[in-house]
Amino acid sequence: MRPAVLGEWKAIRDYDFFHEEWRPAREDVTLVLLSDGHYRIVKSGAKDKTGTFTLDGTVEPQRIVLTDDGDGKVARGIYKVEGRKLTMKASDKPDATEFPTSFDPSDDDARLDLIEFQRK
Repeated sequence: MRPAVLGEWKAIRDYDFFHEEWRPAREDVTLVLLSDGHYRIVKSGAKDKTGTFTLDGTVEPQRIVLTDDGDGKVARGIYKVEGRKLTMKASDKPDATEFPTSFDPSDDDARLDLIEFQRK
């Protein structure tokens, strides 16, 4: 069965932990998750980032690990798909070795990004 998370996703909003509020996505960003385990992040005015990813759907919330081809950074995160919306909370900071445990923005952690995407 094909995971629902695969496909093209456009960032529509992200959570500002400092101001404690959702805001429109600050940049034009598209996340592409391919069935062969590769991803591409397309950001307006910047070079595309590419890498590989793995999914773990056996835990709740579901987990994703993204490894950047360029610098080898590893981002550990959680994700959920609801209809045409993908919510992802992740960090690629070197000290972020654990996975987030919830999507609740009140679980404030400056190392994390909380982003909502819309399927393209």
